[in-house]
Amino acid sequence: IEKLSVESAIDSVKYAQIVILVLDCNEALSRQDLAIASHIIEEGRVLIIAANKWDIVVKRDDVREALRNKLNKALSQLRGVYLVEISALNKIGIGKLMNESMKMYEKWNTKISTSHLNKWLSIIQQKNPPALKSGRVIKIKYCTQISIRPPTFTFFTNLVGDFSESYDRYIVNSMRYEFKLEGVPLRIIFKNSKNPYIKD
Repeated sequence: IEKLSVESAIDSVKYAQIVILVLDCNEALSRQDLAIASHIIEEGRVLIIAANKWDIVVKRDDVREALRNKLNKALSQLRGVYLVEISALNKIGIGKLMNESMKMYEKWNTKISTSHLNKWLSIIQQKNPPALKSGRVIKIKYCTQISIRPPTFTFFTNLVGDFSESYDRYIVNSMRYEFKLEGVPLRIIFKNSKNPYIKD
């Protein structure tokens, strides 16, 4: 029954825009919970965690911190996923849950101008340029947003496939911070191409 339930939940994600994953905050995160959460992120949907039964939690600060740490570690590809404390039985936090869902939906529909993106790109590369690859300088020449739901960006570079995972994370984390996209799935595409607006 549990397996069928998880399969049904995963199948439903493809038809959703916002997915609220309800967890019992008095129990440990299960593999099924994390499998569903990971699938939601991979599908590019908005994910919000609802920590249920909050009304019976005793050490709330400790439980909140522990749950946040577990989520950040298990769902590192979506650091900052929104966490709302609720009690479904007593209807506590439901209004906040709905409000935050709509805020995240707006983020999911974010469209950033190309000029703003490239100003940001120039600054982050000056602060922390990509490492050399076999003595060659790696440079991201240009960036543009190609889609929303989720926000999807193409980066044009002289050497595709030569960025370290840490530099990929640096780009994504910087983008989340600069454009207030915490908790929203982002898709990043690297292409080996030249900026059509810049002459070498």
